Amino acid sequence: MDNSNEEQINYNDINKLIELKVSELPKKCQKIFRMSRYNDLSIKEIAQKLNISHKTVENQLTIALKFLRKSLGELMFFLV
Repeated sequence: MDNSNEEQINYNDINKLIELKVSELPKKCQKIFRMSRYNDLSIKEIAQKLNISHKTVENQLTIALKFLRKSLGELMFFLV
């Protein structure tokens, strides 16, 4: 297997693991995280679409990112 195939497999594995961890978040937090990261929506756009406050979106993203950093911290150690 050449290096690019191996890198693609690793990238796919990492994405699967991230998605697995995202699915462990509360539903509202998952939705906001996905809108932000996968759909490239701004905090303002998410707040408008979900009819919630800007601060709620910020808080939910903070919760998601903190959880993912903690959950994936060990993975990052192995990747380096």
